[in-house]
Parts: sequence; structure tokens; C-alpha cells
Amino acid sequence: MYTAEASVIVSANPQTTWSFVSNYQNFDQFMSNVKEIKMLEADISEWHLAGPLGIDVSWKATTTEHSPPTRLAWRSTEGSLENTGFISIKPSGIGSLVTVHIEYTPPLGAIGEAVATIFKDPQAMLEHDLAQLENLISGNDPDDAKKTSEMDGLSQDKKLIAFPNAIAPGGMVAYGIVANAGQAALDSKVSELEEKMR
Repeated sequence: MYTAEASVIVSANPQTTWSFVSNYQNFDQFMSNVKEIKMLEADISEWHLAGPLGIDVSWKATTTEHSPPTRLAWRSTEGSLENTGFISIKPSGIGSLVTVHIEYTPPLGAIGEAVATIFKDPQAMLEHDLAQLENLISGNDPDDAKKTSEMDGLSQDKKLIAFPNAIAPGGMVAYGIVANAGQAALDSKVSELEEKMR
């Protein structure tokens, strides 16, 4: 049996977070290799994962716990992969702490080899999936800082300073990037940016 568990804090309250993660049909938006999850009945789902060499992995699962807005759990009942899992949601500051726990036992034969290929590093994959979930729920674009830095021709070891009341042409919020060189450099760059905004 293989086990993976990871957590992430998202910038949404527990009810909003629950609305997204309690819908199995959203799982393909953030879970690696999930092609589709179909709801067959209120508590029975059919999972389809994309496997290597065109070998798909699929199973049916029963929801074993549905406790809004804190916990969703399931277990497989038939199919290619024996597994159980749960998602828990707890308030955390102005957001929510989301924890996902998955256990699975790969089958033998070709399907088992396909499963082993998909889940070669289940912990790393789950952590990646939760980073995707955070971006989806929090509305983050992980490339935003990189894009901003590239546009300004500056390296990544800079601070991003937002001026929420400074509206640039076109209605965009103004952002300035300053080096980590102390308050004097910051004051100088802020003055420059404020002058440009006038």
C-alpha cells in the first residue's frame, strides 16, 4: 500500500473551498492524470485516469463521508485500483487549510505497471496537485511575478510593491519593483513610480 498526504492554505473561506473540492467533477482541474470523474449516483462515482501507452485506469468509488464544509471521504468498490482518500477543510486565518490524504494498492499485471508509472512519486504528485488547487481557488497565476519581472527587465530577487490607489493608463493597478537594498532604495523607487503616475 502507498500513502500520501499534503496540505495547503487557500485564500477562500471554508464554505467556498468546500463548494469546489466537494464536487468530484472538478478534480480533473487540479489532480494529475485524472481525465474524468462521472457521478453515477449521489454517492457513487466513476474515476478515469490517463495511463501510459493508452492504458487507462478506472474504478468506481463510494462516498463514505460527506460532512459540509469540513470533510469528504471515499473508497473504491471495484475497478483497476483499490484506494481510499479524504479531503478535510479547516479555517485558517482569512483562508482555509485543505488536507488531502490518499492510500492505494496497485494491482498486478499490466494495469499494475501502468498504475506504478502514474504514481511513481505519489507525495510529490499530491503536493503538485495541491499547488494547482491553491491557484484555482485563490485565483493566483504562478507565472505573474515572473511575467512582471520579465517585462521590467529585472531579475527575480526583487520585491514587488503594489500601489492599490495608483491607477495606471488603461485602468490597471500600478506595480513597482525595487531591489532589496534598504529603505533608501525603496524610497527612491517609490518616488520615481509616484512621479510617473502623475
